[in-house]
Amino acid sequence: MSEISRMDLFNEVEITGQVGRDPEIGAFQDGRRYAEFTVIIRFSYYNDKDELVEQQLRQHVVFWQKKLVGVIERRVSKGMAISISGRLSPRSFLDAAGEKQFRTMIVGKRLKIL
Repeated sequence: MSEISRMDLFNEVEITGQVGRDPEIGAFQDGRRYAEFTVIIRFSYYNDKDELVEQQLRQHVVFWQKKLVGVIERRVSKGMAISISGRLSPRSFLDAAGEKQFRTMIVGKRLKIL
């Protein structure tokens, strides 16, 4: 097994949650399309005072595979329960104020509508 393929084994993530916003379908200059949306992940735990603490995270997700982009476009909408597996990918961009921002996205490989 090559060094690169071994490293890929360590960058695998799976999440289950609710679609936080309707997918945005876009296209690259070469015509390939993508689907981008957020997934809300809710979880809870008990703190050291034995109080229930509920939290949620918003995870940004992007799919590039032609077939999955079509499925997402036709069948995925805000509020749906889904499960996604893919890899983590760091991104940086300039916000409206010109400040550099960082975001870790999931580049999706598999999608399951629950």
